[in-house]
Order: sequence, then C-alpha cells, then structure tokens
Amino acid sequence: MVMSGSSMATYLMVSLILLIPALLIAVTVSDRQQQTPIDLLPGSSSLNIFKKAASSEQQLQNILEALVATQDYSNWAEVLSITDPFTFPITATFLIPADNPFINTTTTSSSHESLSSTISYHIIPQQLPFSVLQTFGINSRIPTLLPGNTILVTNNSQSNYTINEIPITNPDMYMNGAVVVHGIKSTLNYTVFGSAKDDSSGFPEDPFSYDGDDDNKKKNESTLAGGGSQGQRGITVSSDGTTFKKRVFISISCIMIYSCYLMVQFLELDPYLLQCIQIILLMKLMITWGFYWLVAGF
Repeated sequence: MVMSGSSMATYLMVSLILLIPALLIAVTVSDRQQQTPIDLLPGSSSLNIFKKAASSEQQLQNILEALVATQDYSNWAEVLSITDPFTFPITATFLIPADNPFINTTTTSSSHESLSSTISYHIIPQQLPFSVLQTFGINSRIPTLLPGNTILVTNNSQSNYTINEIPITNPDMYMNGAVVVHGIKSTLNYTVFGSAKDDSSGFPEDPFSYDGDDDNKKKNESTLAGGGSQGQRGITVSSDGTTFKKRVFISISCIMIYSCYLMVQFLELDPYLLQCIQIILLMKLMITWGFYWLVAGF
C-alpha cells in the first residue's frame, strides 16, 4: 500500500492528536500520586476535628438525657453538663453515683480541681457492659481517666456487684455502640481505693475493647502481603512509588502499541498480513489498557 506525502502527513497529525490524551492521563496520574500523601495526613483537616467535637457533644447530650430521665441520677447530669465533652474518650464506661457532693460547694480552684478529678475517676476509657464487668475477678483493678488511679472490684456477684465497696445499683442504664452508663449507689473515693498500683494481672481481656496498635499491625500485615503499605483512612498507598511507575509504564506501552498500529499502515504488506498485524496490535492494546485500568483504579 503506497501513500502520498499528504496522506502520510495527515496520518502523522492524527497520530499526534490521539497521543495527547494518553500523555495527559500520565500527567494526571503523576499529580494524583504526589497529592495523595498530603490529603491523607492525619489531622490535616480541621473538618475532622469539628466532626469529632460534634459527635462528642451529641454523645454527652444522650447521656445527660438518660440521667435526667432517671430522678436518682439527675444531679450528676448537672455536673457533667459543665464538662468539656471533647475530653471524653471515644469509647467509655460512665459510673454515675446517685448522690452529688458538689452541688453545694463553692466555686474555687481547689473545688474545681477536686470535681475534675472525681469526674475523671468515674470514667473508664473503654466500653464495659455489666456482662463484661462480671467476668472480672475480685481484687481486679480497672484503669480510669484519672492518671495513676484505678477502680477495685470488691464483689463480682450478679446480685451484689461492688466496686470500691460501692454497689452498682442500675447496670447498663444507658448503652450505645461506644458508651455504657452504670448507676452506682454513691461517689467512688479515689483517695482510699484509687492510689493502689495499677496492676491489671486480674484484668481479663475485654472483647469490646479497641486496641489501635494491634489493629494497625493487622492492617499493615495484610497490606504488605499484597505488596503495598497501609495509608490513612484505609487507603493503600505505595511507599516506594511502585504503583506510579506501573501506571507510567503501562501508559507508555499503550502509546507505543497504538503508534505501531498507525505506522504499520505505511508498510507495503500483503493486505491479509496487514490486517492480521493490526488485529494483534489491537488485542495487545486492549489487554494493556485492561491492566492499566486495574492498576490506575479508574
């Protein structure tokens, strides 16, 4: 097949025009790869902070409504209402006494510090429903939000379960996917029971607890098995740019195959042979583009 100079120039022009989109795709992939680590940095967006604050406020509001609905614990609803919900852990167990020794105290720095310590001592930084508490042996110590202070299990019977010798009178008073509230008879005294050494040898494994380190290790192991590394928000990001290199390589391969498909038409070949070569090149192009689709994730 012999082509004139004008026809050849036309084919070359068409080839260049068709190659431009492929080059743009490669550049776009490069830009996306460079932007990914910035978008995934933890804490880089203030929107996440506002969402967490809103979630904490809603969680506290639900607890307050549950306490107000129960007359015996309504006084502590007033105490919790003046606390900062953003300081609460994501999962927690609240131990709410029926009494409130702080209603008639004067607002001084010492009383404020005492109130803060008492509230912290009544919060366990993990969700422990009553069924889980019953699995703890007597003399087990449970960590609290008050640093260096624990709660002592003094009786684990279902009918008379006590912590720091204070009965739990209203177990599972409020519970959702992250928080549980237990009503107790009176305020826990951290100056008497809480200062003991935090020894969790009798503290059984809690099936409801969340261990971020172990979870991250499992994610990293599963991702590394697939040849990548675990990024934030569960997105797999290649740490050494392997994915980006594959994208560029496959893009260049597609460009070269398509160029060969166009250039082979200038050769003086048997029409049947020319058609076979074009079909083979088209099949290779489709297969290569399929791999590109899988790697690039488009």
